Amino acid sequence: MSGLLLVTVDRLPAWILPAYGTTWVSTPAIDALAASGIVLDRLVAGSLDPAATLDEIVGTLPADAAAVGHRPALVTDDAELAARRGGGVETIVVPAAAPPRRARDERRTALGKLFAAAHDALRAGHDPLWVHASSLGTAWDAPEELVERHCDPLDPPPPLAAAAPSVVVGPDTDPDLVVGYRHAFAGQVSLLDRLVGGLVAALPTGRDGGWSVCLVGVRGMPLGIHGLIGPPANAADEIPYSESIHLPAILVDAARRMAGQRCPGIVVPADLGADRKSTRLNS
Repeated sequence: MSGLLLVTVDRLPAWILPAYGTTWVSTPAIDALAASGIVLDRLVAGSLDPAATLDEIVGTLPADAAAVGHRPALVTDDAELAARRGGGVETIVVPAAAPPRRARDERRTALGKLFAAAHDALRAGHDPLWVHASSLGTAWDAPEELVERHCDPLDPPPPLAAAAPSVVVGPDTDPDLVVGYRHAFAGQVSLLDRLVGGLVAALPTGRDGGWSVCLVGVRGMPLGIHGLIGPPANAADEIPYSESIHLPAILVDAARRMAGQRCPGIVVPADLGADRKSTRLNS
């Protein structure tokens, strides 16, 4: 049976990734996953409740794996998610706080600490390994060099704050602010890409069946198109426009049988969960 690495990322929208058409953000590791597997073009969340979407995607897979002798683990920065999960699943929580400033290097970022714990879980032999990141909604602390690579020389400098913003865009909002926050978020996505690539590269080799990889967004990120930059102060104020509910999903099976494919139809998270569970249990 192949191993399974499942990476779920809250607040990762489809529109920011080159695999979905963006040309100004660089994500070589995620691009490589897309080339090795199947890209779901139209994964649409049925709600903006991350708990409900995660339950649909993951279902009972970790508990099922534990029941047949595997060592599933969840590595997350979301303490509430960890509290809801049980059934023989080892849970490692790496709390993510809103940072006062950008980190000097990726190891000190919220995502960097989360993925370092994921590497430890991988070395400990956990499989399936589920890594869930929620910090895109709270911490934009990517190092300066990752943010600046998205800025042209004449662009306004990105905001210095490293906490994710919550700004209502009105007629008096400076357009440069919107541009700056987009660059800051792009830097955070580039950081995520580096860390995902490092974890995939660390997957053990030489085992029967290899490893399957699944990367999925849980909610998207408003960045000014519909009058909001960042998650709203009150979750009930977010409107399910496409930038919030159109999610990325890339599936790579261990044998690379789906390499370079795209699924153009509309898919909901429950469909993804059923397909991924079937692939895992039958591979």
